[in-house]
Amino acid sequence: MKFGKRLASEALRRHTDHYFDYKAIKKAIKDDIDSTDANGTHFQAVLVGELQKVSQYYSSKAELLERTLASLRKDHSQELEELRSDVQELIKFVALNYLAVVKAIKKRNRHLKVASQLLEEYQCPVCLDTLHNPVVLTCAHRFCWGCLVAHCTAHRDITLPIGKKDTSVAAPATSYRVLEQIACCNDPDIPEFYPCPVCRKPQILDIDTLQGKMTVLLDLDGTLVSSFTPKRAPRLPAYIKTHVVGLGSKLNPQGVFVVERPGLNDFLTTLAAFAEVIIYTAGLEDYAKPIIDAIDPTNSLFAGRIYREGTLRTEYYQCVKDMARVNRDLTRTVLVDDTPLAFLHQPCNGIPVLGFRGDPDDRLLMEAVLPLLQVLATEPDIKPVLHRRFDMRNWFKRHGFPVDAIEKAALKAAFEERERHMAQATARSSF
Repeated sequence: MKFGKRLASEALRRHTDHYFDYKAIKKAIKDDIDSTDANGTHFQAVLVGELQKVSQYYSSKAELLERTLASLRKDHSQELEELRSDVQELIKFVALNYLAVVKAIKKRNRHLKVASQLLEEYQCPVCLDTLHNPVVLTCAHRFCWGCLVAHCTAHRDITLPIGKKDTSVAAPATSYRVLEQIACCNDPDIPEFYPCPVCRKPQILDIDTLQGKMTVLLDLDGTLVSSFTPKRAPRLPAYIKTHVVGLGSKLNPQGVFVVERPGLNDFLTTLAAFAEVIIYTAGLEDYAKPIIDAIDPTNSLFAGRIYREGTLRTEYYQCVKDMARVNRDLTRTVLVDDTPLAFLHQPCNGIPVLGFRGDPDDRLLMEAVLPLLQVLATEPDIKPVLHRRFDMRNWFKRHGFPVDAIEKAALKAAFEERERHMAQATARSSF
């Protein structure tokens, strides 16, 4: 039995209003989680108030019992029996309230520990505030752009060694990505180094040695862009990037009006620097290809494109994006999609995002999705992090999907399909 129900059933009716309000404390914990308050301000306020209420009532009852006991004579057996009953009730009152406080604190610690971890991941170590225009260094520490500018301007060092290597020779300009945008070099031939404010490691990255990039699969409609018929195109500020694509196509002869999610180009450019980026859309190629071409006209941001033909039609959803069939390591593959059912076959590999419907004030890509992907890029296995953050497996279960059986069947089907393709390839090569 849940403790809240136990408290309600065992509490004596005449003391009901004076018991610890367990329902109120649970609501306070929820408020702290919703506001990402790792200090538990709401919880602390309700806890203090409830303890004061219980303590005052207990003190008044104890004083009353002492006065009653002092006034009784030995031959007043009936009064003594009533007094014994009152004492037993007070003992039970204390015991139940003690349990309520212990349970409440344990619940608070369990739930707000997650909130504290979440807040920590989005906190700048310099200003101790939520990350604004986040920058991730090669040591994986994250900072606000402005905080890092100030730090690196004050701590520029052109002689800082990397390990035991001699830094007197200028590094190849194409090989090193240095934080040169945040401070001017006195000598362009000498590389400058900037120590991380947290770990003090010099920040210089040899991009030629990068291996094992994370694979990021991106949905198109509702995640990166929003599309409309030209007649229904919304009025948008001039700074919002839009396109009209697909004019004269069989699917949309009048074309499609496409609105880019704010910050899309910066998001993709930054992401492509540390991850393999692949578009994975449920849209038909005739519809989606012109949109992707408009987003990436130089064909430099996306490593690949998967259209509707690459999705699976199942009894639960008509366009499941089975990541096991993309032929990538699932410990380093993630799908960003505004439709959770798209990653039903791999619930711990998905990032659910709010759908984009043309809101010019949307900031999701740069302020939420990119920082999370930057964190995942440093993890050997992204699944535990995403499970802790979103717990999509339980989300699917709560919505009636037998996710364990679905995931097991999907892995088996993907394995059998790979075996079939290998057998066919072997048979063709033998002729």
